[in-house]
Amino acid sequence: MDDRLRDFAKGSPNFGVLYQHQPLLSLYGASAEATVFTHPNSSLVQAGQFGEVLAEELITRIGMRIEGDRQIDRLVALTRAGVLVPEIRDDFDRLRRDRNKAAHSHLFDTAKALAAVRVCYKLCLWFHDAIEGRRTVAEFVPPTDPGDSAQVTDPAELAELREALDGHRKALTQARTRLAESSDALEAERKARAEAEHLIASADANKSELLARVEQLTSQIDELRTTQQAKYEAARQQPRQVDAKRREAIIHRAQRPAPLNEVQARDAIDGMLRASGWVVQDRDQVNPEAGQGVAVREFTLATGRADYVLYVDGHIVGVVEAKREGDHLSSAVEQNDRYASGVLKEHRLAVWREAEPFAFRYATTGTETYFINRLDPDARSREVFSFHRPETVAAWMRRAEGTPGALTFRAALRQLPVLEPNGLRLAQIDAITGLEKSLGEDRARALIQMATGAGKTFTAVAQTYRLLKHAKARRILFLVDRNNLGRQAYDEFRKFTTPDDGRKLSDIYNVDRLGAAGLQDTSSVTICTIQKMYSLLRGEPLTEDDQADEAADNEMSEDTYATDQPIDVSYNPDVPIESFDLIIVDECHRSIYGLWRGVLEYFDAHLVGLTATPTLQTLGFFGRNLVSEYTYPQAVADGVNVDFDVVRMRTDLRENGGAKIESGTTVRIKDRKTRRQRYQELDDDFTYTTGQIGRSVVTVDEIRAVLTAYRDNWQRWFPGRSELPKTLIFAVGEDHAEDVLAQVKEIFGRCRTSPARSGSRSGTARSGATSWSPAPPASPP
Repeated sequence: MDDRLRDFAKGSPNFGVLYQHQPLLSLYGASAEATVFTHPNSSLVQAGQFGEVLAEELITRIGMRIEGDRQIDRLVALTRAGVLVPEIRDDFDRLRRDRNKAAHSHLFDTAKALAAVRVCYKLCLWFHDAIEGRRTVAEFVPPTDPGDSAQVTDPAELAELREALDGHRKALTQARTRLAESSDALEAERKARAEAEHLIASADANKSELLARVEQLTSQIDELRTTQQAKYEAARQQPRQVDAKRREAIIHRAQRPAPLNEVQARDAIDGMLRASGWVVQDRDQVNPEAGQGVAVREFTLATGRADYVLYVDGHIVGVVEAKREGDHLSSAVEQNDRYASGVLKEHRLAVWREAEPFAFRYATTGTETYFINRLDPDARSREVFSFHRPETVAAWMRRAEGTPGALTFRAALRQLPVLEPNGLRLAQIDAITGLEKSLGEDRARALIQMATGAGKTFTAVAQTYRLLKHAKARRILFLVDRNNLGRQAYDEFRKFTTPDDGRKLSDIYNVDRLGAAGLQDTSSVTICTIQKMYSLLRGEPLTEDDQADEAADNEMSEDTYATDQPIDVSYNPDVPIESFDLIIVDECHRSIYGLWRGVLEYFDAHLVGLTATPTLQTLGFFGRNLVSEYTYPQAVADGVNVDFDVVRMRTDLRENGGAKIESGTTVRIKDRKTRRQRYQELDDDFTYTTGQIGRSVVTVDEIRAVLTAYRDNWQRWFPGRSELPKTLIFAVGEDHAEDVLAQVKEIFGRCRTSPARSGSRSGTARSGATSWSPAPPASPP
């Protein structure tokens, strides 16, 4: 590449950063910005070429095979792959449409050309951050006002152009503002404005000289484009191998919203505080009595200035550090030097605790927030979804004043009394002891592995009681896999007999299933599914209809937890982040630790998982903090569970993975909702897989074969028994269970059958169950 072209591409204040990724992107972007006023039509064409090369570069880097050679084909493919979120896709489409209009209709609209260059710059930062994994906080450097030299004859268009330029200058000034580095906001803005004007002037001086040279090298740019297109065509038709993790990382970063500059972050922080119930004020309008919680901006301290100081009930209790995105918050929130000297003398009487003037501290960028409670023992920071509400901070203050020996919930976790056995099994004692040790160490997540049938729920109830009584936990959430398991857990909580005074737990603490009333202030234990909690966070109406819950359970399968994207939650003031002190997750589907984890991470609470068979994903989510491990073999050895043998039956259907019903065969078809049946002759061959059995296909022959084999062999499997033992059969759902029941009655003759709805986690997530026992012989006359 000619040195003059290289200097022109790298010298662009807006697009020089792209030279390392693809020089053509820098050249087209720099050319578009340089010709906005002199050749707006050419500028629009070059902006369109920028969009085309950028799309091709993405496809090459991700390793995608693309059918079609148009820009729209590329954009559709990138959108389907999840690379282009709607806002970014709109930007690409805008460049594409404007380029087409400029090429065919010759547009001489400088305002439109300037807007297109601004879109190119936005895509420039988006692409750079997606590839490099950075979060660049920067702003478009606009060209200087062209004055009378612009190719604009329409006064309205000229006014629109100057308004746009003024807006870009203000945005650049805002992006250069460093509020934390100045004594006040006005001083910070003055410095930023001077920096912005210097950038604009420098860019304009370099651009004029370089553009004159580059116009002589247009043919070389065309040659670069031809070479790049040839490489892209080869990559499009035969994509290169791209590491899957790298591809996913690029896609993930491409989906993130643009980072906020400091001024935008302050606006976001103001909104977060207000949503959490705080009144936000400027320092020259301080009125601590304006609400229970007041956040005062730019508050002067004994040494320096705090971005926000927090008042609760008229007392200074906390502080908020506003940071630029990308700063490390965990260390910022823990720093003590700035706050050790406290406030100015005139505010000293308002300080709640003189020994710790700012007990409750936050550091936030508006997108990421960390919190530390300096009253906690060995206090350390943790990430939180948003700010705690003023009434919550007030409750913390009352607790600290009322219990000087255990100022906080986390302090109380270190002072739990020794666990008395009181009928607990050894494995349950180990689980509670291990969990309480983890909680005392303030580890955010812990996992208990306990074999099915070994008493996980009872262990959780016993632990809950200890935390409610001895640590004064306000509310605990018990998450279950299904609604019927919620009913079972509800019964177990209510009937639990407290070991110290013999009363039922529900006589002392309110235990509730989440329903239409939402979270109850009087609830000490709340029980629900993760789907219902997600609905609550979204503000959707909930029901207390057991029949509806039952129907939802019947329809459950692994697909119930499937989503196209990770679950995204927003702050809900009716469900603040501090709603629970502890969340117990009872053997929920493993995907809640992946796609559904946003619901769990919304709350500022310790997380405890209960599982019989932890997956690698589950272990990873809980930081491999396995506080107790009680496996199935151990449970069998202790006599808690009984052992089993597996009898494997092979059928042609299962071996082949499916079967085919030929055309012309008459089959029975049942309507799922009405259960009405009809017969129909197949016009075409019907092929089905084993995954459809019991769902959309009924294989009566297979059901009959399995039951017959059981009938003919059970005495060999259960030696010494004269009667067929009570047997539990798992089915896919209720319809499948009905088909199984019909065959049981036919093959075994006299028997008692009863359909049940199973909460078992074995096998298929959606299951019905049928149990039967041999019928007693008829009584003699």
